[in-house]
Amino acid sequence: MRKIVIICQAPADVQYLIDLYRRKQLRCDSIFVINVYNVFLFLQSLKLDDVRLYFIPYKLFSCKNVVNVIKEKKRLSKIWEQYKDIFYDSDIYFFSIYEDWVTGYLLNKIEHQPHGDIYYYNHYDNSNLYVRRKVLWGNRIRLLILKYITGVSFKGEIVEKFPEYQLSDKITTIVPVCEYHKEFFYKVPKGKNCMLFLSAADDMTLFTYKSYILTVKKIVRELQTKSYNVFIKAHPRVGIQKELVDIVGVNIIPEYIPSEFIDTQEYELCLGFESTSLVGFSNNEIKTYSLLLLLDIISEKRCRFMMQYLTTMSGGKIRFISSTDF
Repeated sequence: MRKIVIICQAPADVQYLIDLYRRKQLRCDSIFVINVYNVFLFLQSLKLDDVRLYFIPYKLFSCKNVVNVIKEKKRLSKIWEQYKDIFYDSDIYFFSIYEDWVTGYLLNKIEHQPHGDIYYYNHYDNSNLYVRRKVLWGNRIRLLILKYITGVSFKGEIVEKFPEYQLSDKITTIVPVCEYHKEFFYKVPKGKNCMLFLSAADDMTLFTYKSYILTVKKIVRELQTKSYNVFIKAHPRVGIQKELVDIVGVNIIPEYIPSEFIDTQEYELCLGFESTSLVGFSNNEIKTYSLLLLLDIISEKRCRFMMQYLTTMSGGKIRFISSTDF
């Protein structure tokens, strides 16, 4: 029986992590959750037998602040010294090569000590959706700073997925097929139910924050007049926005529940903005709509990209509406 260590980098990884955990030929020894504390809480709630759970947060630092850069380098070094024996002679599974220099740092360290096989369990990375460009000067500087901090030569040609870890020939890529383990699903009572996925709304380059808040409130009122039971799911990394906390008459799904573990069977309708959680509902034959076009768009280019991305991922099942008359 192979001993494995899993590095979980995002909420979407959890269903694949559980699938690995349940395989009889593998023994999951440890799980490291990178940055998303709500994923760590969810895994804790599952009470997985004989598995050690660890959480490694990101520390925000400014590349312009030399002291903070040095502190981050020391922090990562301390993390490695604390956990390196766990990775020793184990098979390693991770899920993404993008936007995660902490996992890149760990992989680089693992490759330089005795280890088992390393598997890139790629269930959502798709470089074909992005255009590679000449690296911007600002990102070139960031890459040099990340090289100093981590010892890793990251790539930066995909602006939307910065930075990118370069796979070595020691890493095996697997495109997994996942079995759903419904015993872990979050269920709601039967009824005329609608799911509304909130946006992270932490990067105000796609749409204006004001239009987003107003649209959420308007949509909820419209749904309630049509006798829907409205369930709201906030982004697990940022939670529910303070302006939306006091919306009357809605059901709030706990933030730590990954959308992939929400039982879709009891929903008639699913709404959201740019959330990839829409894809799962649409693929389960739930009427699914994006509300992006109801917002005041800042970047038409980014909006077109998100629409193309959601359309591609859902096989055209997600519809984009420009009025609330859906």
